[in-house]
Amino acid sequence: MMSVKYFNNWIKEAGRGHITAIVSWISFAVYGSLTISRLSLDTEYTYFGIGSMELSRICACLGIVIAFSEFFYLLQQKKQDFYYSLPVKKSTIFWSRYFHGMLHFVISLSIVMIICSIYQSTIDEEFRLHAVGYSIKSILIFTAIFLMFYHIAAVSIVVCGKLYSAVLVTGILIFYFQLFINGICQAFIKSYFATYYKIPVIEKLNIVLVPLSLSGKFSGTDLFEKEKILTYLPNTFYGAAVFLWLAVPFLIFAWANRTRKTEATGKVFAVPGAERSIEFLISFSAALWAGGFLLEVTHINEKSRLLCGIIVAAVGAITAVGVHCLFEWIVENTKRKIFRRKPQLITEIVSAVIGGVLFLGYAPVYDNFFPAKETLKTIGVSVNGLDMGHSEFIQNTNEDGKFITDRRLKQYTFSSEGMEAAKDWIQDLKKSEDVGNYIVKTGSQDSYTFATVCYHMEGGKERYRTYSVSRRAFDAFSNVYNTAEYKSRAYPVSAIEDVNDLNNNGFTWSDGISQKALKLSDSEKATLITKYKEDIEELRMEDLKGQLPSGEIEIESQISGRTTRMIIYPFFGQTCTFLGQHGVKIDTGLSNYAVESIMVHNVLHSTAPGTSGGTIVQIYDEKEDIEKWDNRLVPQKFDVQTLISPLDYSIDAEAEVNEETTNSIIKIDCHAKLN
Repeated sequence: MMSVKYFNNWIKEAGRGHITAIVSWISFAVYGSLTISRLSLDTEYTYFGIGSMELSRICACLGIVIAFSEFFYLLQQKKQDFYYSLPVKKSTIFWSRYFHGMLHFVISLSIVMIICSIYQSTIDEEFRLHAVGYSIKSILIFTAIFLMFYHIAAVSIVVCGKLYSAVLVTGILIFYFQLFINGICQAFIKSYFATYYKIPVIEKLNIVLVPLSLSGKFSGTDLFEKEKILTYLPNTFYGAAVFLWLAVPFLIFAWANRTRKTEATGKVFAVPGAERSIEFLISFSAALWAGGFLLEVTHINEKSRLLCGIIVAAVGAITAVGVHCLFEWIVENTKRKIFRRKPQLITEIVSAVIGGVLFLGYAPVYDNFFPAKETLKTIGVSVNGLDMGHSEFIQNTNEDGKFITDRRLKQYTFSSEGMEAAKDWIQDLKKSEDVGNYIVKTGSQDSYTFATVCYHMEGGKERYRTYSVSRRAFDAFSNVYNTAEYKSRAYPVSAIEDVNDLNNNGFTWSDGISQKALKLSDSEKATLITKYKEDIEELRMEDLKGQLPSGEIEIESQISGRTTRMIIYPFFGQTCTFLGQHGVKIDTGLSNYAVESIMVHNVLHSTAPGTSGGTIVQIYDEKEDIEKWDNRLVPQKFDVQTLISPLDYSIDAEAEVNEETTNSIIKIDCHAKLN
């Protein structure tokens, strides 16, 4: 009973500074007030608990601030001397402060969660059904996030003897793996791996090893649908990662607090093991970063693999020695030998050399990978520029177009005849190009475009590769394109088995300028779909060359509200005949409408030194001038095959059309046909 009494007294002693209470309660008071204000305006996309990025970041910041508030005495020599002169155990002081900080956070968080839950329940009937479960889960999840950063900061303070070193170590623990993966590993991977697109294992490591990313993933901030957020349960994998981030730092600072000597306060590091660990991490990372930076600047990997390996290893070794000596000089000052700890220095050099060489040695294995038949389940293929407009093609060619490729890889995933044809095409592609010689996908002279492939393995794993595609290889892709499986992905309507499912859907014809609702009976809709499927069945990739759509039919689902496009080409004989019989004019364009004016933007790309070209803007409103352009312009929405049927993309035009049926002026964005 006496020990409990003393422990409670020391918890009260920890609260005399009031910093923890002030920071915690004020933070949640402000957060709660702002959240309630937002909930009063919107309950569909405003979340006070799970799904709130703001709360996740607040908990992370509070974990760090409260830890420094509670354990700051470990960095103050006078306060430690006073505390340890009293008849109390060192562990009692430490753990009383630990629980004091945690209790203030948990109590203030719980009160705010309860208040927000009660308020939202009064105005949101859907939330009322999940109020209790959502609130309890939110308290538990965000307490875990707080403790994660609380423990990280506590470790930093316990192993350090100065404030600046504790702050530095906290930053290293939070950001080290993010910088290491994104700044160092990615540099080597992009330089060495010619077929690199992405590696799922590295993407997962970039989440579980980075506390800020893990906290966001664990708290459901990547979800957007209300139903999923209200019923959210953390993924077991990420839950295990959070547990490790809680347990490992806890064990480290519990051990370090027992072994930490009072006289170590004032030194840069209070625990020798921490000094050696930080020194190794900084030296090793700096050495690899120097090698990766050299690769990105000089591109020596494209000249000689042997020379590249030697230079990167040498640069890494020199950098490791330099950083090691600099660290020793800063930590121990000039009175100590900077070349002490020679075994550690050798370890840092060897690790840096091996780390750089490993990427180089693994590159041929990575680039030449092709799954065995029995291990491959399905395969996804995305050819840049195929079934794609020019704006999407340009965006996908750049680094910011990965979301387009990811979407297309899901859309064009094959498991039967399409997979077999794709496998044969990829093997021919690999044979025609020595990927081990680091041919960059957009850099080889024979490169026409590139293809990204996702191999879905039997065990559930995914392997991604990107291959350079020549013009000949692009044309050879017709063997894949012409399969029924590919066409069912590119033209979704052709994959519909029961045409009666479309009976209640709305059919709208568009020629790129105006729209017209098709008045079709259920049987006529079924006939249209059947004829369209027969035209798609006869379609060959070669037929698309130089062809532009005559129009499209949009099918709007009365159940989901989703719209499905039916692209109509002029050589779709059965479909065009059927539409013509039902009052649709197939061969219509701008020349069939009353065009008021055309504004043409002509983009000029200058090759003269010191100039970057420009844009010439011309407006045509005379009948003769308009007639010269209206037969040449194509609505941008019909630019659907930028490689097979390209347009003149140096010309962007905007046509103002007088739509007689609605007596209104509509503006149509266009490209020009090639001369």
